Amino acid sequence: MRVLVGVPTYNNSRFGYSIRRTLESLASQSFRDFRVLVVYKPSPGDRTLDVVDEFRDKLDIEVKIQSDGYFEEALNMIYEVAKDYDI
Repeated sequence: MRVLVGVPTYNNSRFGYSIRRTLESLASQSFRDFRVLVVYKPSPGDRTLDVVDEFRDKLDIEVKIQSDGYFEEALNMIYEVAKDYDI
């Protein structure tokens, strides 16, 4: 089984609490055989990339930049990558 965890994210300002808590939870799982895909839509003051960098040594993590669209487009980006994975 190949597992992909897709995380769409937008507007993680100042301290990046939402993305940080999500990645902390994933890093503390006992099941470790999964890949994390963060679909990131940039916004002013967003700390997503800073927080993701802190977890690169703990998780198999990739970031895709979403240049336009809304939540549905972020999900479509995840589904495109997930063709060969269980989600």
